[in-house]
Amino acid sequence: MSDTFMDSQSNMFDVVSGLRDRRVVLFGSGNYAKYYMEKYGGSYVPDFIVDNDREQWYSRKYGLEIRNPEEIQKLDYGTYCVVIAVNNYVPVVEQLERMDIEPDSYRVVNRELDVLAMARVGQGKDGGKYEVGYVTGVFDLFHIGHLNLLQNCKTRCHYLIAGVLTNELTEQDKHKKPFIPFAERMEIVRQCKYVDRVIPVSFQNTDKIDAWKALRYGCLFAGSDHEGERYWLDLRQKLRYLGAELEFFPYTKSTSSTMLQRAIGNRM
Repeated sequence: MSDTFMDSQSNMFDVVSGLRDRRVVLFGSGNYAKYYMEKYGGSYVPDFIVDNDREQWYSRKYGLEIRNPEEIQKLDYGTYCVVIAVNNYVPVVEQLERMDIEPDSYRVVNRELDVLAMARVGQGKDGGKYEVGYVTGVFDLFHIGHLNLLQNCKTRCHYLIAGVLTNELTEQDKHKKPFIPFAERMEIVRQCKYVDRVIPVSFQNTDKIDAWKALRYGCLFAGSDHEGERYWLDLRQKLRYLGAELEFFPYTKSTSSTMLQRAIGNRM
């Protein structure tokens, strides 16, 4: 996806900032809508609610009429903001995109992020570098590409935490078993001079927001092969809402663990 799209999404989870005199349309009428009304409804009163449940159309809730989502298309661009108030918001985002609703015309209510944002630690930068950086990987058959990645990460932060994926998580995510045992991969990364702390990444802490809760990192680093993917775009906006950032570094294309595994297999 383009940088323009990413920029237009920069306040996706920042529900009310910058709304100014825009009309608010609430998408959804359940618990998340109730949360919005209780927290923001006094200052940013929606004009109406839209919902995909036909049986609710023309009824009222929270003192507002519930309408067909197609009503949004009757509004002039730049005059409104759709606040998505449902738990699984991704299908609604896709629905709005099919309706040609521009990305800067909708936001997402996320109760968990709201709570975290209240307790967030000022990340900021010191001398152009983040205080704490975080990067994860399998780091199997440690090679120059891994070294370059960790070095690049360290240039952007004062304290670098590296998460090493367990064998079980790697087999699920990568559909292959690491060549080097987990304990040895941990120790190899720990001995790298660019790394200040090494932690295991298992099914319990693989979620990057959960990791932020525990580590309070200022920036998450990842390989550029993920750049532009919806999951990572979504994650970037969540992190920005929390005061953190996501940066991508290019992989060293000449060498990879997969290439090394293949070469070893061919020689056996």
